[in-house]
Amino acid sequence: MLIGVAIFLLVALFASRRVKGPVWAVSLAWLFCLAPIISGAVIYGYLVDKDGLFSLSLCMFIGAYLGGVAVYDAVLLPGRAPARPAPVAIDYRRAFDRVLPVARVCWCLAMVATAFSYIDFTLLGGAGLDDLAALRDSYANKASASAFAQIASILTWACLFCYIFALFFRTELSRLQFGMFLLPIVGYFLLSVFSAGRQAAFQIMLVTILLVIVTRLVRGRGAARVPMKRALLTRERLGVLAISAAMVGYMGYIAVARNDGAISDDKSEVLTAIFDFHFAPGVERVVQAMGSGLRGAIVEGVIYFSSSPALFDPFLNIHWPKLYLGAMSFPFFFHQVEAFTGLSPTAGLLAKVDAINANGQLGSGWATSMSSYLIDFGTVGTVVFLFIMGVYSGYAWRRALAFDSFYTVVIGLLVLINAVYMPLVPAVSDTNLLFLWLFCLIMHHRPYRYLLPVKRTVVAAE
Repeated sequence: MLIGVAIFLLVALFASRRVKGPVWAVSLAWLFCLAPIISGAVIYGYLVDKDGLFSLSLCMFIGAYLGGVAVYDAVLLPGRAPARPAPVAIDYRRAFDRVLPVARVCWCLAMVATAFSYIDFTLLGGAGLDDLAALRDSYANKASASAFAQIASILTWACLFCYIFALFFRTELSRLQFGMFLLPIVGYFLLSVFSAGRQAAFQIMLVTILLVIVTRLVRGRGAARVPMKRALLTRERLGVLAISAAMVGYMGYIAVARNDGAISDDKSEVLTAIFDFHFAPGVERVVQAMGSGLRGAIVEGVIYFSSSPALFDPFLNIHWPKLYLGAMSFPFFFHQVEAFTGLSPTAGLLAKVDAINANGQLGSGWATSMSSYLIDFGTVGTVVFLFIMGVYSGYAWRRALAFDSFYTVVIGLLVLINAVYMPLVPAVSDTNLLFLWLFCLIMHHRPYRYLLPVKRTVVAAE
């Protein structure tokens, strides 16, 4: 089952081995999420892939995105810029000086967001960090967000900006400055802690891993390509490993601690029933030999990533008489103009949940980002939307590698994150990622950006 999709993605990886970028990000993300299903380690009762139509649909939608990237690289890019950016010597100190004042403002915004998040947490009342199940319920069942929560929700993107700034310019920052700009990421992590959730922790891990890769690609070209000292390379690897391990450990802890035992003391039993899945016999024996806590964390981790593609199969059988024209993919914007458009993201989500529930599956599951695009634009519209997204991703990735500015590097990073999120949910539906993208887009294209241009000199390729 789905072997054809795996072959399709592996071919895409091989064909883009020189460029990598968003093609590798989206292909590896899909392979990672589909691996438990393709290998037969996990079986979902509702994933049947009748006549191979589900596999064909996946290849069509993913292929539309990959086709957009390929069209930009093969058609739009030639004649405008070389396939590979010319080796250049860039004055990163000058680039750093341009961004530093902006980063300081973002640091202040991040501190305000963190303070307001903490105030909102204290206003919840009755649920603390010692009872994560109750804390999650109180967070999810809030009638409305407080003013503090609303302000924090539109400012927390600044925490991510400071974190990316600190890691990218770590050689230009003093130790004190480096520590100062890392501090806001603690506030970003608290978003997960205060809601007993995992998205912020997952994003921190994802940003850390991808940013290290992007930084090496951007800062490792031409005359700037200087081998890293062994000690620096070791510290970088240990840092990435430590952050990733901490975030994975936290997410595993949340998976165990959020079980209040109301239905069963063994959370894996509950999840198995709700998501209608089971392990292959050999895998089941290994999982059952583990303690209930570790077993619950592993089961929830598998479901977290693999259930979304599985739910997309029955979702394709649902007819949507009304298109929401972007409300599901861009909920923040449509919430603001709901009175004028009559298109409610909340109503769309409830309709989606009800329709999937009526079909016999878990309506609150994610069902991939494509499910949101289909509700918004229909089948043909989704293919066109993904193609345009692919073209833009190819463009943004090339601009990041060429280092037009630090902001294009952040946008390139967000393009990779968007690609990784595709088997789960639309990345732009996350307010923090959306606002960070818009901020960097505005800052890069602001009229006065050339007042202090980045010095760059083309050098001979080695």
